[in-house]
Amino acid sequence: MAKKTTRPTTDVRQTDARIDIDQADDRARSVPIVAAPEEDEIRARAYQKFIDRGGAHGKDVDDWVDAERELSAR
Repeated sequence: MAKKTTRPTTDVRQTDARIDIDQADDRARSVPIVAAPEEDEIRARAYQKFIDRGGAHGKDVDDWVDAERELSAR
């Protein structure tokens, strides 16, 4: 049986992926880190939206999503 020899190979896909990762790292460094709102904050804001609407039921998910969006934008 012949002995298998291995040669170092350059895989273009690995090189391209590394470039993409490096570019993504550069972009990530320039984006400010913003903390996500806490669940208690979202809950309180969603409840306030519920009260502001007169306490009408059936819009709890809408209130939650709107509260989360408002608090994330700050």
